[in-house]
Amino acid sequence: MFQFVLLGFVSIYFLYLIIRYITKPRTNAPGPKGWPLLGNALEFDIENLPVQMAKWVNRYGDVFKINLFGDDIVVISGELCYEALVKRGDDFAGRPIRNRGDWVTEMGEDIAFADTSPEQQKRRKIAHSGLKQYGTGMAHLEEVNAKEIKDFLKIVADKKCSPFDPRADIYKCVIKIITLLLFGEAMTKEDDIKTIAELDETIERAVGTGQGFELDHFPWLRFFGNSTYEIIKHFNTVRTRLLDRWLLGSKDTMEKGKIRGMVDWLLVSQENEPTISDTNVRMMIQNILLAGITTTESTIESGILVLMNYPDIQKKIQMSIDAELGTERFPTLDDRSNLPYVDAFILETMRYTSVVPFTLRKSTKDSKLGNYFIPKDTQVWVNLFCLHHDERYFADPWTFKPERFLDQNGDVIPVDQRKMLMPFGAGRRVCVGEQLARARLFLFFTAMLQKFTFLPHEGDKCPSCDPRGYTTGLLLRPNNYRVRAILRI
Repeated sequence: MFQFVLLGFVSIYFLYLIIRYITKPRTNAPGPKGWPLLGNALEFDIENLPVQMAKWVNRYGDVFKINLFGDDIVVISGELCYEALVKRGDDFAGRPIRNRGDWVTEMGEDIAFADTSPEQQKRRKIAHSGLKQYGTGMAHLEEVNAKEIKDFLKIVADKKCSPFDPRADIYKCVIKIITLLLFGEAMTKEDDIKTIAELDETIERAVGTGQGFELDHFPWLRFFGNSTYEIIKHFNTVRTRLLDRWLLGSKDTMEKGKIRGMVDWLLVSQENEPTISDTNVRMMIQNILLAGITTTESTIESGILVLMNYPDIQKKIQMSIDAELGTERFPTLDDRSNLPYVDAFILETMRYTSVVPFTLRKSTKDSKLGNYFIPKDTQVWVNLFCLHHDERYFADPWTFKPERFLDQNGDVIPVDQRKMLMPFGAGRRVCVGEQLARARLFLFFTAMLQKFTFLPHEGDKCPSCDPRGYTTGLLLRPNNYRVRAILRI
């Protein structure tokens, strides 16, 4: 009996797909042909998606479509990325409905996954105000960043030049910095740190480009023991238990008129804005916590890998740091203006590695990109990976060259001259934590290279830093590697 019910259900669903395919407005952009109903699903190389998209860009141009189970997805590259995100940001400010994304954000009650709406914009404004007021504007935040980074440097020094995988130590340090931003003090409980790492790993498995992709198109599979949906349920249970405990603790210890961090700011904002629910607060914390940790950790890990492959660049950075700071004074954010080569190295690391290879949008009205029609509610993938490796905007794009971001005087070129670099997205939905992330990266790389030279394991071939070989998920991440950190002092 069950088999007949399932067969009937599936037949009805496929009939629905056929009717929708016939009646839904379509883009006239070119693209790979695909199969009936399935579209290009069987052609998707999930593990090497940025590389596959680059091949299709070469074949079809800066605008092409792919089709997944009847849904058109328009992929844009080149200057059209800037046009869609910045010049016509309102036209492409939506977020596509992805069931997995909704399920891990309490049905889009956050900032990052939520579709554009007055409520989403209100939540974004509150979060941005809090990050601005209680992030870069707080001197003690820089001091505690310094404390956590110094602790990390001590851990590295204790390796005594032995080869090690830096991922776990970087990850723990970044967790402490992000939780400082959220709560006014760094998270030090090992159980909580392990829980955050578990949540990060779980959301990568559940919402990334690989396992579970079928749920975005066949949500009813969750009723039949789908393994990814079980992972999502586990994520939600662990996440809610942890964040509710944190929120309850913050409410109990808040002092009137004193804001310790972002969570206090969100709770005060909630009192002044009744439409902000506990769920909204919980989801905004999730956005800041998980997005801030993974992007920073992946960029630092990728940067170390680049330094191993480009020893001349590493030496040049160290010489500039030595001339400005010496060997003892810990860097501050005020040093950024006097260390343009460090900033250029960070910009080039973000371009070259492109740890966020795509940003996903949705058209909010019938529109055009290039010469092609884009119907309202069409999913649009902004191909940042190809943009950042496009020789039209970045000469010799597969060579790592920080100098591309310096002018003839050795200063970092202004923002309008590097508008095609979009590691944090751009326009209406640019990452709210961009400035804080840039500050963290500057302090990390400056402090690390002041103290250490990073080399591959003796006798080993230096692992490649070419991002075309990275692991594809929510982010592009380098494969595990070992490094030797040689103390310079």
